[in-house]
Amino acid sequence: MIAKQVKDSASSKSQHKSTGYSEHSSVVFPSAGGHFHVQLTQPSHGYILSQRLAKLTHNWPALPIIMFSTLIRRTAVSASSSSSAGPATKITEVKYPYFVTRQSTSGRLPVYNEFRAGTKATTLIRNVDGNAGALRDDLLNSLFPLIKRKPNIVVRHGKHVEIQGSWRNVVADWLVTRGF
Repeated sequence: MIAKQVKDSASSKSQHKSTGYSEHSSVVFPSAGGHFHVQLTQPSHGYILSQRLAKLTHNWPALPIIMFSTLIRRTAVSASSSSSAGPATKITEVKYPYFVTRQSTSGRLPVYNEFRAGTKATTLIRNVDGNAGALRDDLLNSLFPLIKRKPNIVVRHGKHVEIQGSWRNVVADWLVTRGF
């Protein structure tokens, strides 16, 4: 169903001559839970844009808004449950001598960029459980093997790994691919 324009009968003739705005114009969009109205302030442009939007989205299902990481986890769970119904595949569990714990409130990895003196960028991985030196070696060997000038990686206080440079997104993606 395409969006249709609804005008109040009392104000259908009430347009401002100088601006062309209409006072009570709205567009009705169908949705899973009923219909919702969008107010139009300028029918000459807004109505055309709303019609185009309705044509694009009229077949789209109403989806809830979820975080991308939740979508990945749900997809992985559904893939593993669907593979259990088919032929048995052997899943090997890899155990590392270190563990990077996610934050309890937000579920994010504790990987941060720090900037000192305005331009000196460092990346921190905080609260590493286990052998942080093994994490340092894995970072050097698997994440930065082809880089000519490898970043300086230091273990601080036995729990924090500090990497020279701004590598926050790269390191966080690497940890996610490792299963943390």
